[in-house]
Amino acid sequence: MKKSLIIFNWRDPQHPNAGGSEEYFLNYGRELIKKGWRVTWLTSRVRGKKRNEKMEGIYIKRRGGFITKHILIPIQYILFENKHCTHIIDSENGMPFFTPLFSRKKIFLLVHHVHQDIQTGNKSMIKVIIGATGTIVAGLLSTIVVLLINFT
Repeated sequence: MKKSLIIFNWRDPQHPNAGGSEEYFLNYGRELIKKGWRVTWLTSRVRGKKRNEKMEGIYIKRRGGFITKHILIPIQYILFENKHCTHIIDSENGMPFFTPLFSRKKIFLLVHHVHQDIQTGNKSMIKVIIGATGTIVAGLLSTIVVLLINFT
């Protein structure tokens, strides 16, 4: 079976707000393709972008929006991507996709940042507290899920 990586990330390189995380995965995907891997990128969809396309050898599959991506992307994986997948990168950009809950493949959790702008700008204290609490809870949940699945 050909090695295959599936990237779970909330944005792709063509997203209007793409940044360093997307550039990192694009470069990583290019290198794996050179080595004969199949690379698929599961991400959210924004207005004006195709649901499916191939970019520099990487299969981009966009499902769900800002709210629904954490439901529709796992469904896409379970129904259509699971069979050819050997490895997964679950990118945590605020909240991971909790891939250990629905896959037994080799999974890597990659944390690029922990919302560096939570405590900057003209935000009220309540927004800072809510944002920081959400980040901490998501981090703890992802750690607990990985530990429970890997050690049970």
